[in-house]
Amino acid sequence: MWILIFFLVIVIIGTYLHKFLWRFPDLIVFIWTYSCVLVFFIIIFWILFCTEQKSEINQFYTTRNSIERAREKGDYLEKAAIQLKIIETNQWLANKKYYNSVWFFDFFIPDEVDDIDFLR
Repeated sequence: MWILIFFLVIVIIGTYLHKFLWRFPDLIVFIWTYSCVLVFFIIIFWILFCTEQKSEINQFYTTRNSIERAREKGDYLEKAAIQLKIIETNQWLANKKYYNSVWFFDFFIPDEVDDIDFLR
């Protein structure tokens, strides 16, 4: 989020400085173009990353439902496989919760992750 704001500020400053640095039009055009391209790519990557995070959250819910159904009718080996899957899923969830608490990544990871409980 801060990176996007930073480059938007650069675009605005570059447009404003164009009045004062009219002797260096190539510099202003370079700064403005570079900032616009970076803002565009940041927005595209942010959309893709947030979509991927939503997909992984839906995958978590599907895994949780599958584990609940498999617990009802399972033998010893199936229960061991379920336990491994629970461990993997909880590791994924712990990772996402941690990165959601870090200020830089909080913008990219949906807050829905905080409401999800670990599997038991």
